[in-house]
Amino acid sequence: MAGEKILLVDDEKNQRESFAASFDEYEVITAINGEEALDIFMRPNDIDLVVADMMMPGLTGTELIRKIKNIKPGQKTILMTGHSTKEVAIEALRSNADDYLEKPYDIGKAKEVFEALLRKGKGQGKEKDILNMTISAEEVVKKYSLSYQTVNYYTNLGLFVVAGTKRNKRYYDADQIEARIKEINALRLKGYSLKAIRGGFDR
Repeated sequence: MAGEKILLVDDEKNQRESFAASFDEYEVITAINGEEALDIFMRPNDIDLVVADMMMPGLTGTELIRKIKNIKPGQKTILMTGHSTKEVAIEALRSNADDYLEKPYDIGKAKEVFEALLRKGKGQGKEKDILNMTISAEEVVKKYSLSYQTVNYYTNLGLFVVAGTKRNKRYYDADQIEARIKEINALRLKGYSLKAIRGGFDR
């Protein structure tokens, strides 16, 4: 989707310049830290995608994405870092990032990730009935063979995001639940405990 606005947040000048040059089909807006990124995000910029480096002075990428999600829950975000896949996956879960990239990233694969999120973001901008966009807690329990206690636990951790309530029932973003279940299951299969997914790295 050429022309879409991507906000890149990275404290390294060469990374910002390389990113802008590699993805020149997009309108790339850059910020050198989380504080500047929040300032830009709060302006009427219509940012389509936020890509944030995980390790930065001040606000980390994880903290920045969490703040952005609190401001605009539907904002598409990517966490980017040079750390290992397992570590990034856990940090992405903690921040509710929609995806993650490892440095050095493959430009072609990165564009595929961008395009998938941008398409999804545009789709979310259309008016839809809440029941077509969301899944109830009862449906989550049935579809994914989870207990109500587990659903509530994931919700309290911030891994499952409540999209709204109707007739005293909680409804979740169906796409977000699907993505989170896959990520959580993948980490559990690798031996990570729920404590590790919360932020530690205990097995």
